[in-house]
Amino acid sequence: MKQSDTFAAYPGCKIRLVVQLVDGAESAQLREKIMWELKKTLEKNDWKIVDDAPTVILVRVEGLTTTRTFKLKRSTVGSVVNTLKGIFGNSDEQEEEVTIECKGWKQTLEVKHLETTLVSQQHYVDAPDKFDVNINESIKDAAKRATKPDPKWFSTVELENPLPIPVQRTPVPNIKLADQK
Repeated sequence: MKQSDTFAAYPGCKIRLVVQLVDGAESAQLREKIMWELKKTLEKNDWKIVDDAPTVILVRVEGLTTTRTFKLKRSTVGSVVNTLKGIFGNSDEQEEEVTIECKGWKQTLEVKHLETTLVSQQHYVDAPDKFDVNINESIKDAAKRATKPDPKWFSTVELENPLPIPVQRTPVPNIKLADQK
C-alpha cells in the first residue's frame, strides 16, 4: 500500500496552495507575506507546493466589522491614549467614551483532501486594546491603522505530519441468522 492511499499529507508529498483575500484584504503584498509564512510551515513538514494535487491548503483572510467601545484618554501633557472600556488611567487624564465600528480580520487555514476537510484553524485579529491616536486623526482612522492582518500566524500553525485520510466506515446491517428469533 502506498503512503498516498493512507495519508493526505506526508513527508515528500505534493500539496496545492490556494490563498483567498476578500473584504478589504486584497493586496499583492499581503499575499506574498502569507505565501512566505506558509512556505515555512510546508518546508518544516517537507511538503512540496504544486499546481495540481488532491490535497489542498486553503487560506482565507477576510475583513470583519465589529462595534467596539473605547475610553479616549486625553492627558494634560497632550498625549492621547485609547484603552478598552473598563481600564482606568491616571487622575490627570480626561476621559471620553467612544463607540466605533472597527475593521478586524478572520484568518482561516484548512487542509482538504478531495472534498473532505481534514483540518480547520482560525485566528481573529481585532483592534488592539491600546493604541495611539495622532493629534489630527479620528479614533476610527487610528483603529484602522493599528489593525492589520497577521501573516506570521500562518507559520505558527501546527499541522499533523503525516496527516491521515479519514476512513469511511460503512455500517454493518443488522442481519438475523436462521437460528436467532
